[in-house]
Amino acid sequence: MALLPTIIDDLTEYLERKQAYLRPDSYKVYRYFGVEFTAFLQQSGLTDLPTKKFKPANCEQYKQYILKHHKDPCTRNNKIGMLKSVLGNYVWCWT
Repeated sequence: MALLPTIIDDLTEYLERKQAYLRPDSYKVYRYFGVEFTAFLQQSGLTDLPTKKFKPANCEQYKQYILKHHKDPCTRNNKIGMLKSVLGNYVWCWT
């Protein structure tokens, strides 16, 4: 039986695809999101979670995480938008 890809696996794949066609200046925004989202996953103990098991409650945890770390509403919205984009490619869970 094949193992399900983890959220980290799918995030890595998503970022590799973005890097393939974006200019370096544009890609750095995605790279920074990847670093920050990975830190959230590590802090929350979710690094080994299969993507298909990433649930709306996990999205809410991430939302609370960025609310604590970012004061600017535009930054907050951008982070949420990027997560929606990643999850939209693999599993839709944002509510």
